This record gives sequence, C-alpha cells and structure tokens, in this order.
Amino acid sequence: MITNNLNININIEDNRWQKNCPYIKEIVKRAIKQTYSRAIHNLPQLKNMQEVFVNIELSCDKIIQELNFQYRNKNSPTNVLSFPQLDTKTEVLFPEIPVILGDIILAFETCQREAKDNKIKFVEHLCHLVIHGSLHLLGFDHIKDKEAKEMEKLETNIMLELGYGNPYLGVD
Repeated sequence: MITNNLNININIEDNRWQKNCPYIKEIVKRAIKQTYSRAIHNLPQLKNMQEVFVNIELSCDKIIQELNFQYRNKNSPTNVLSFPQLDTKTEVLFPEIPVILGDIILAFETCQREAKDNKIKFVEHLCHLVIHGSLHLLGFDHIKDKEAKEMEKLETNIMLELGYGNPYLGVD
C-alpha cells in the first residue's frame, strides 16, 4: 500500500460521530489510505512528494449547509463536500515541501439519515462517503457518465477490499 507519505488530520467537530462509531478515526484513516493507494495513479506527481496532507472534518448539517451554499450555491445540507487543492495538471516543483491534497467535510445527520433510509450500517455508509470524497481529492469526478462509472467502480472495489458491500447495489 502506497501511503508512506500520507498524513491524515481528523477533526471531530460533532461528538455524535464518535458516539455512533467509537473507532471512527481508525476507520476513516483506513478508508483514506486504501483509496489513496488504489487511486494515486490519477495524480502520479504525489508519489514523489515527501508529505501529503488530507484534512477531514466530521461536522453537522448546519455547517455543511453553509459551506454548500457558499461554494456551490445550494442552500441545503449534503452528505459530503470535498475541496481538492491539486488537479491532474498541477506540477510539483519542490517535492520536499509538504502539499495539502485537500479537505473533506461530512455531515452527521445526513450520513445517519441516509444509512437508515437505505438500511445499511452507519459505519459502512461513512466509509463509502470518505472514499467518495477522497476520490474527488485525487481528481475523480462523476459529472459525465463515463467518469461516473469509473468512479463508482473504484468506490465499489475499495469498499469490497475493506470488507464492506457494494454501495451501489439496489440504488437506481
């Protein structure tokens, strides 16, 4: 697994995350590391970096709704937002200088509600959202059908590698 240069900072802004999932930091780190090692090919310049940072905010609907409005002009909460700092065209001139890959913010209430509505375990849905957000940081998107299929396939494979089910089974 290619994760020796990856540093993951997790901020638990809403304590309900830890109440619902006592080992949340370990679970989130495992999901990000697996995603990073499986999808780093999309940003090959990261392989030469000495330090790469990912920031995770485990937040709530109120905060994510504000961010969703500020950055996407959508005045509603969403499950996960990703803010990549690099793209596939970013050239690394100084690999010894640490780089921030980006930030991922998750909303507790939306994550919990979606898990309940879809009859899946909270931790499994959390992992899927972390993988999804991490793939966005690594330059993947789902705007076009071809990109969406590639991203869904990667998400599914990573979920299976982590011992979870296919997150898209039964989803229209």
